[in-house]
Amino acid sequence: MPAQKSRYVQIQAAIELSPNSLRAWQNHAEQLIVCERFAEAATAARHALELDPLSLTATVMLGMSFHYARQSEEPIEHCHKALQMDSNFYPAHLIMGMAYQQKGTLF
Repeated sequence: MPAQKSRYVQIQAAIELSPNSLRAWQNHAEQLIVCERFAEAATAARHALELDPLSLTATVMLGMSFHYARQSEEPIEHCHKALQMDSNFYPAHLIMGMAYQQKGTLF
């Protein structure tokens, strides 16, 4: 966990240095997911989407936060939104597949 804590501190510093950095907020959301802080991760991903509503990564990160929080519809909804913007964006396919599997409707 020390490496995760160090990364978390670095991301927090990046946000303080540049509060409008899309990448910093996306990384913050990802790190919060790793730390199993899913509600906070969703908030960080939403903030990233406020900075760039067309960000595929932030859209999927929001879906990922819902997936790991064991919610079934939200990840599918957000991944579908990302795939409407770019049908080849593989992270959206991956998280959507995981969400369908978790929901029990993959096959």
